[in-house]
Amino acid sequence: MRQLSLLSLRTSNHHPFNLSPTMDMNNNNVDDSTELRARGGWNEVKGKAKQQWGQLTDDDLDYQEGQQDEWFGRLQEKTGHTLDELKDWFRRHF
Repeated sequence: MRQLSLLSLRTSNHHPFNLSPTMDMNNNNVDDSTELRARGGWNEVKGKAKQQWGQLTDDDLDYQEGQQDEWFGRLQEKTGHTLDELKDWFRRHF
């Protein structure tokens, strides 16, 4: 059995008892504090999108990883805007 030093435990993001100063509880390789800030920012952008296009619902703005084409298609149908217009709007607001 390989012995791990305390230093290797502190620098490992995959060890269940990660002792590093950054936390990644869901093991997605994104620091949890960064992820929480991004989620907060995303909630703000969703609110702006719902103000811009009143017909959008939370379900319309629920983005699933790997489903970007379907998501943008749904937004195009609901808003009547082109893909480029939507992407430009999100770039400006996020």
